[in-house]
Amino acid sequence: MGPKLSQTRVDHHYQNLMPPRRRFGKRLIRSLLPIVLVIVLALLGSLAFIVYCVSRPTQRPYLVTAQSFTNISGRVLKITDETWANHDGTRARGWLLKGAQGAPAVVLLHRYGADRSYALNLGVKINETTNFTILWPDLRGHGMNPLV
Repeated sequence: MGPKLSQTRVDHHYQNLMPPRRRFGKRLIRSLLPIVLVIVLALLGSLAFIVYCVSRPTQRPYLVTAQSFTNISGRVLKITDETWANHDGTRARGWLLKGAQGAPAVVLLHRYGADRSYALNLGVKINETTNFTILWPDLRGHGMNPLV
């Protein structure tokens, strides 16, 4: 029984010791885990901020209105404020500049984060040169209060 007992102690001693590479890997994981966790949290926070900013465009007053455009340019524009119902029951609004009877119509859409006033000058120029009817709607979530 004597030799068997000493062999058990030796086996038990070697089981508790890890090879140096395994100890190094475990230390590396323990030291890098907080860094990786901070990076993941920073990425998630950045993503949440981007989604928030993209889903809520900034609100600001119109750059130029039909009235202020008339005052600046001296041209009398017959632009009317129009509202209509969408298929889902919400209300939409836009400016309408009528052209010649039977002439085609052009719908000018603004970029994300802007409003219909950004395309006013272009629409007036198109109407003057082609006599087309021009509509400038505010896209959903854009424009003045209340938001469309």
